Amino acid sequence: MITPDPHLEELIHRELRQLPERQAPATLIPRVWAAIEARARQWWRGPWLTWPRAAQFVSGALVLAVLSAAAYWSQSADLDATSAPGALLQRFPLLGMLWSLGSSLLGALLVVLRARESWVIYGATTVFLMYLTCIGIGTACFRVAFRKAGKG
Repeated sequence: MITPDPHLEELIHRELRQLPERQAPATLIPRVWAAIEARARQWWRGPWLTWPRAAQFVSGALVLAVLSAAAYWSQSADLDATSAPGALLQRFPLLGMLWSLGSSLLGALLVVLRARESWVIYGATTVFLMYLTCIGIGTACFRVAFRKAGKG
């Protein structure tokens, strides 16, 4: 096994300190500012909570409108080929299967929520406690994995 030279780090550090400082090109700062401004203009690529308030409001209203339209269309039992969702579901059969699955799951969720049985509360509490347990175990594993060698 090769043992590292303890004085090698000091030698490298001393040699690097003797080198002259290099000057940055004159065009570097304007290019960096331009890149920062270009990223700032792409706010939609960031997390939704960092979007401008107006964009959050518009996107939230749009999502609410789409969900309201989907709920309205799911309430109508006669989706024939002349209605807009019926024509769409006939044109794309996979979308029809996804629509059927989503409406079934939504219906089941509504039945469970309307029942208001105590087991729903127990189930939600169990899921929440399992989530907290996963966070705790993950944090412990992270700390063990990235513990510094000098600390005991």
